[in-house]
Amino acid sequence: MDPWSTHHLDLIPRLGWVTEPTPVTEHAAIARRLGLGGLWIKRDDRLAVLCGGTKPRKLDYLLAAKPFAAADGWHAAGSIGSGHLVALAQAAKQLGRQLHAHAFWVPPSPQILDNLAFVASHTEHLCFYEGRVRMALRRPQLFSSAYRGRPVIPPGASTPDATLGMVRAGLELGEQIREGLLPRPERIYVALGSGGTAAGLVVGLSLAQVETSLHAVATVERSLSSASRLRDLIHATWRALHHHLPRLEPHPTQLIPWRIDRQSLGRGYAHESDAGEAAMTLLLTEDVQLEGVYTAKAMASLQRDAKRERLGPCLFWHTAHRGPLPHDDNWQTRLPAALARRLARPSGSSRRRLLLAGGAAAALGLVGIGRVTGYAPWPQWQGAVLAAWEAQVLRAAAEVFLPHATREQLDLLPMGVDHFLCTMPKGLILEIHGLIALVEHGTTPLGLRLSRLTELPPPERAEFFSRLEGHRGLLAQAARGLRDLCLMGFYRQPSTWAALGYEGPWVKRSDDPSADPRPEWPTYEALKASRGVMPKGVVS
Repeated sequence: MDPWSTHHLDLIPRLGWVTEPTPVTEHAAIARRLGLGGLWIKRDDRLAVLCGGTKPRKLDYLLAAKPFAAADGWHAAGSIGSGHLVALAQAAKQLGRQLHAHAFWVPPSPQILDNLAFVASHTEHLCFYEGRVRMALRRPQLFSSAYRGRPVIPPGASTPDATLGMVRAGLELGEQIREGLLPRPERIYVALGSGGTAAGLVVGLSLAQVETSLHAVATVERSLSSASRLRDLIHATWRALHHHLPRLEPHPTQLIPWRIDRQSLGRGYAHESDAGEAAMTLLLTEDVQLEGVYTAKAMASLQRDAKRERLGPCLFWHTAHRGPLPHDDNWQTRLPAALARRLARPSGSSRRRLLLAGGAAAALGLVGIGRVTGYAPWPQWQGAVLAAWEAQVLRAAAEVFLPHATREQLDLLPMGVDHFLCTMPKGLILEIHGLIALVEHGTTPLGLRLSRLTELPPPERAEFFSRLEGHRGLLAQAARGLRDLCLMGFYRQPSTWAALGYEGPWVKRSDDPSADPRPEWPTYEALKASRGVMPKGVVS
């Protein structure tokens, strides 16, 4: 078939926010410096609507679709510096709707604080959570379709309807190549977060018949940016196209090749990297401003690849909005109290994410106590990460945090935590061990009890956790961290899902003995790893 253009999508409803193509700028000096056959940047930061970036492209289609088009407001989640929440705050104001923003903590940087100041200035409803895990446990409905009578916009607005905006972007670039505004790029580099941008570009560039490859640079952890997740979104985007355009061929003859690059993630989501800072400095020489969470890491990958191999013409897709953003002078007074207190802490203080609170044990020198004998036998325990005594600590803590849980739910809870930890990096697992040791053996120096936690009656355990909370700082994080581990293990169990309104996975879990038998799917079975094989990146 002939190459598609943006006009092929004219019959699909949208708000009409994106009216002109964003420019493509050439950067010959940087190309020579990196040894590239040419460098061009697709300047979505210059998009006219909503301060630019790729988010308006997605919202152009998403907010014109059901159920968002008819709603008087939406719920949406992101980090405290989320560009997603920035774009939605502007969209809500422009459309006369309400945005209920839910923000979790990430390490603040000037750009993150700029985004937060804008959201706080332009959003009446802002809720704060100490981390992504805390948000998921406290508000699991934010990961469903609706919450408190209003639709929920998924993270990054990456739904099949929304990714049609990035399909249009891919077609737009194809038109610019055919017009001679740039040569066909050998590679296209783009940041990978929730996946909608990369998925839409794969489909759009394939329909435009641009012979290139897409390098999606992961800026979130592997569990949130897996190849299967991106592949599913690509196919879901194609199905959305076919729904709106039923005469469309069943599938493009060939999708452009794509790969996920994880080498620039660094310490994790929202943690800036040295390579990213070098990329930001390089681009500033050409008056192109990147940000540290997404675009700097994507550009860092391009720089790294240019050093390792000889590359032809490359295109970098600039996905960030323009800055700085306008905000009220008193924006900090509009923050939730917990967020204001967190921001007021000295930047140099020793802080960890909630589930890394086991570092408090090392700081206090308590891990060395090491009393790991004298526990009641647990012959059925077969944990891959946690020792039997650590499982008993979790169960004892869960009796305090989950007083209405049944005995069976408490018995199953530690294994749920163990399954979760199997996929975690070695450093995090070590800190979880420290967290459990601190809580188990800290009852003497911190709680003035001669017995360890598992030997205390439940009321005294509850009093000990209350004492830890009263210490604040890392000790309070230790108590909350263990509580969140217990909640996570609890809500992994199918017996708890009814209370959340969750109907369960379509494919039944193999570790659930009460589940109905799953149908045999040979293709799916062929993809499963053998028992005992560890995920990539996990060191046993």
